[in-house]
Amino acid sequence: MPRPKHIRRSIAVIILVLIVVAIGLNLDRMAIRSNLDEQQCRLRLRRLGIAVNMWVMDRGFERFPNIANPQPGAAFDPQRPASARAFLHPYLRGDIFLRQRENEDREAFQERQLRQEMTVDPRTDLEFWYNPQLAQFRPDEIPALTDDQDGVWYFRSQRDNEGQWPYRRAGSDGSWMVYGGTIRQQYSQADINDLRQRLNEIERRNQGVPEAQWSHDLHYLRREVDRIEQAHRTYGELSPDGSRVLIKMALEERVRFTPGDQIPQW
Repeated sequence: MPRPKHIRRSIAVIILVLIVVAIGLNLDRMAIRSNLDEQQCRLRLRRLGIAVNMWVMDRGFERFPNIANPQPGAAFDPQRPASARAFLHPYLRGDIFLRQRENEDREAFQERQLRQEMTVDPRTDLEFWYNPQLAQFRPDEIPALTDDQDGVWYFRSQRDNEGQWPYRRAGSDGSWMVYGGTIRQQYSQADINDLRQRLNEIERRNQGVPEAQWSHDLHYLRREVDRIEQAHRTYGELSPDGSRVLIKMALEERVRFTPGDQIPQW
């Protein structure tokens, strides 16, 4: 027996509502994933910027790392020589070399590696692109980082496999980029005492914690505080009140969005 027209109409309306709800939920999930990708991209770029600056400082501001970019659009290869991963891995806190789990096949292991790799853009699964022009600079020669000036860029996203920039901001497609620049830091003896006290507090908080789970890179912090203390004793200048002050050049990083038509193509 055929259903009355009003029942058929009600069923059709219910089906339509369910379809609309399903589409809405799917769009919400896509938006959430897009926002997470963008946040993760910015986090990874900042970590890469910090890692480059730490690498430079550990080598006395002599040069930038000679990182080689992959072929454009090439799949991530964790064994690629001279990659950002190869150069910066010791400075990327949390980017731990993974081991293949028992009963985990090679494809699943590689996917897990890719998801956690700090040198890979989460939106495209392609390695971040390193600025090859950095080889022309001594680190202490790059522009200052100010409110109006970004210094020089270190890393950016690649275009995706369809040739499009992966992120969009204010109506423009482009890339998040991490920039580095010089800043001047001034240290008195009181500042150094404060650094030493803060280092001791971090040491206490991480006592008994495995190195892979440290809240900070303690090896770097110890070296940096020791280096500043030694430089203060050796190169500090006397201020008018008779105290010794160290004026030190340092590098700092900044992440910002850049429209595609403003991104250098090399």
